[in-house]
Amino acid sequence: MQEKVIGIAGLGGVGGRYFLDLVRLGFKKFIISDPDVYETTNINRQMCAYTANVGKKKSIVLTARAKRINPDVNIRIIDSITETNVESFCEQCDIVLDCLDLFAMDIRRILHFTCWNSHVDFISTAPLGFGASIAIFKCTDDNSVMPARYFGFDQWDTDKLRLCKFLAGMSPACLHRTYFNQSAGSFNFEKRLAPSTVIGMEMAAALTVANVVKVLRKEKVKAVPYVHQVDAYRLKMKTTKRGKYNIFRRILLTKLMSVL
Repeated sequence: MQEKVIGIAGLGGVGGRYFLDLVRLGFKKFIISDPDVYETTNINRQMCAYTANVGKKKSIVLTARAKRINPDVNIRIIDSITETNVESFCEQCDIVLDCLDLFAMDIRRILHFTCWNSHVDFISTAPLGFGASIAIFKCTDDNSVMPARYFGFDQWDTDKLRLCKFLAGMSPACLHRTYFNQSAGSFNFEKRLAPSTVIGMEMAAALTVANVVKVLRKEKVKAVPYVHQVDAYRLKMKTTKRGKYNIFRRILLTKLMSVL
């Protein structure tokens, strides 16, 4: 599997972890993308986010760390995923990991659409409280569901509605709802702020990296419309199967719109 090319779109709290964990597992070929630099607000959860690295580009810092782990690793850096290069990015990858900023819904929707049309499997994972949920899109599997249909995206959706649909689709079990309540100022759509914990990031990485191995080995996985959530705080795991028009999803979507 060392010849497989793994695409990582975003190198923040989850993407940086995926990248270094996959290098430690022995994967050697990557295409990575993130235009951002480290900021002090990243220190609570992101790999290589130290005071000494504030202001430095994440892609450069993480590439240097990866080469310290394995000097033979082959890394191509794309500054950012855009409408003009997303097709080329997807077609060069054997699997794509969606690690984009939560609020970057426009390019996320385009990335999902392009992966699906290019028959490239991809994974979206969401840190949720002290756990995470994972959605595996098997674009080469006739039984899987295309992302736009699963999330219920429509071309006339507002940015806020599209974000809420994504969150509703990624957290159908809501295992974190009993202890990780929204507090004043913790979620701010206008300022693009959302609550997060390093535990959620670690859980997301474990779920994602393990399933990258399964997908690349062509083993059977429960892909979307199945979504899996693990919560370390409650010591629970739940797999749910939900469609676009599920009643619970509509209720959750209404609550999210009221919060955001």
